[in-house]
Amino acid sequence: MYLRYIVSIVCLCLASTTVSATVLTKKEISKLEESITFEYRQGLKVCDTLNWNESDVCTAQANSKRDIDRAELKANVNPTAKSRYAALMAHMNGNHEVAIIKCDGVALSDKVACLSDAEGAKEIALQKANNFWGKLIQ
Repeated sequence: MYLRYIVSIVCLCLASTTVSATVLTKKEISKLEESITFEYRQGLKVCDTLNWNESDVCTAQANSKRDIDRAELKANVNPTAKSRYAALMAHMNGNHEVAIIKCDGVALSDKVACLSDAEGAKEIALQKANNFWGKLIQ
């Protein structure tokens, strides 16, 4: 939870500097990576206490959060169009994976609609990312 705030602050610092670029040191990067790993492990411990589909959803959310945080960190360390696009793809894929797992807990009659909604949301996110960042990375 706190890592997202830290990454957001770092992102704002990188975005708001005009004269001098704020560069993370290797030590700061290492600490942030350790924090991502720690939060992931703590999330998995919480997931172990849940049952059935709730546990699967929790695990998918922990995996998604870890992947998103890593991509965001990489985008902040190396702020290029490709790294920002990769971070958006991490968000899209993470949200999609969680949505698919959530659909496993839905009644069979509603599952097709749930999966369709998940695919639709993924396509919309992909189009938005490609409309802006896709042009910049080509």
